[in-house]
Amino acid sequence: YQAKSPINIVDMEEMRRVCGSYARDDNEGEESSSSSSPLIVDARSAGRFNGTEKEPRPGLRGGHMPGAKNLVFIEFHDSSDPLKFKSVDEMEEILNKHDVPRNRKIYSTCGTGVTACSLALALDECGRDSSLTYVYDGSWTEWANPELDTPVVK
Repeated sequence: YQAKSPINIVDMEEMRRVCGSYARDDNEGEESSSSSSPLIVDARSAGRFNGTEKEPRPGLRGGHMPGAKNLVFIEFHDSSDPLKFKSVDEMEEILNKHDVPRNRKIYSTCGTGVTACSLALALDECGRDSSLTYVYDGSWTEWANPELDTPVVK
């Protein structure tokens, strides 16, 4: 599938550039302290993010991208009706708890690109500037391919 006229969708090349900025700043595996640098937010479970839980797709490496932080997408969903988001105030509280700043480029990723959209929508619902929110649609399925030389942090 190839999206027609995609907006705010990034590919492997862009993610390599973003992750490379963490390595250059000696922040591999940690959030960059620069408020102007992009932030990668991974919506997968903590176990998959940390590489302690087996990946559901055979052969994929475990862990996360350099510089990424973990914010599980389901945190934004109402526990009594998971098809609905929590209130904007509750979602803002979650974003603040996870140190996701208001005016910084956010690259949302997950396992396949689907739940990364949930994070992007939550950011939009909270009034974040949508021009600063990007979805890596290849996400972990593409990044963690064992045939690629992409860096993985555990």
